[in-house]
Formats: sequence, C-alpha cells, structure tokens
Amino acid sequence: MSVRTDFISTSVFEILQEGVAAAECIQQEGVDTYPILGYLLQSVFLRMTGYEEQKLRNICWEVATMDLDYRYQMIQGRVSYGEYSSLEDKKKVYDLLREKTRAFGADFALDTKKVVMLDEVKTEMETVMKDSLISNSFPADYHQYGVFVKSWKKEHFASGGQLLGGTLEKVYEALYKQRNRCAHNTLSYQQDTITFIEMQDSQMINSNYFSYFAILLLLDKIFTEAFHIYLEAYRMKI
Repeated sequence: MSVRTDFISTSVFEILQEGVAAAECIQQEGVDTYPILGYLLQSVFLRMTGYEEQKLRNICWEVATMDLDYRYQMIQGRVSYGEYSSLEDKKKVYDLLREKTRAFGADFALDTKKVVMLDEVKTEMETVMKDSLISNSFPADYHQYGVFVKSWKKEHFASGGQLLGGTLEKVYEALYKQRNRCAHNTLSYQQDTITFIEMQDSQMINSNYFSYFAILLLLDKIFTEAFHIYLEAYRMKI
C-alpha cells in the first residue's frame, strides 16, 4: 500500500465526524449560535468537497502509475478532469475506472455493493447527526433530508455509465453551485444567489447541508469501492 492508496481507502466520514464534534463544544442552543453553526457547516462542507477532489486526483495518479500509456496522455494534456468537482468531472474518473477494469477482463461489479453503500450512508448520518446540536438547530432541514434519503434507490447511482441520476443528480447540481459560492467567496458580494427559476425547482427543498453531506458520503463510497475493484483486477492481471 502507498500513501496515495491509504488516502483513497480513508473515508470522508472522518471529516464530518470532526465537524459535528466541534459543534458540540458550543455550550448553548439558540438563534445566537446560528452564525457560528453556519460558518462551521460551510467549513465542513468545503473540507469534504476538497477531500473528494483530492481523492479523485490520487486515483488518477495511481492509474497513471500502473498504466504508462494513460500517464503519457495525462502528461500531454489529452485527458482533463477540470477541478474534479463537477459531476461531469467526477463521471470521467468513474468511467476511467470502469473502462480500465474491463480492459483487464474483470467485471466492474458495483451492483452487489450498492445496497450496503446506501445503508452505510444512512447509518453514518444518523450516528453523527441524531440529537446533535446541528440537527436540533435546523430541524426542518434535517427532517427533509430524512424524507429525501428514504427515496434513494440503488438504481439512482453507479448504474451502467451513470454516476448519479434522478433526484440525486438534481441535488448535486445545487451542491456544486454551493461549493463554488463558498470556495470562491461569492457569497460575500452576490445579492441574489438563487434565481426564481431555481426556487421553483421541486428539488430545492432537498438542497441543504444534510443532503449535501449524505451525497458526498455516497460518492466517496462509490469511488473507494470502484478503485478497489480496479486495483484487484490489476493485481490479478499481473
């Protein structure tokens, strides 16, 4: 195992745990804690999105270490994944792992893992969020997240060539916009961050930090498992 593979195997859940634990240090509940919690949620959100972007970079570097033709393409700039943050960028890395695994003659068998992934996301979110200061401070958002996550099905992600589909894809679009607003500090000068058309979208009600955290946990599990499948196929081939 290398430093990169160790990092790829580590879950982004650790960052969420640290963030929720930090919030518990606040000694009281009330509206006066909202600015602190808002700042903390932004920080945890950015750390989780950044963590996932770095994980995808590490995956590509590992593939390049094992595949010299692919490494040459990367050096020549023939393949690009942007900032590894948009869903399109992420899907390119997902497709890379899928195609390289199949090139080794192995089955890219994520289907058997997807029910477990869903259960793990729900369990991890409940473990850190239930009765926490954060969920108690934003009960409406936490309740709506609970409704939203119950609608998730294994067909909604990592299905064929699709990374996220249906409502998950729609909410990820909002997640990505929020990532850019926070990362580039546009919240400090943009007055209208959400358009009227966006407000009318049926999935706006699901666009909150609880849903964002859950989707990031799910994506992390997809890529970690996909990389391990690829790595096992590579080892069997050599």
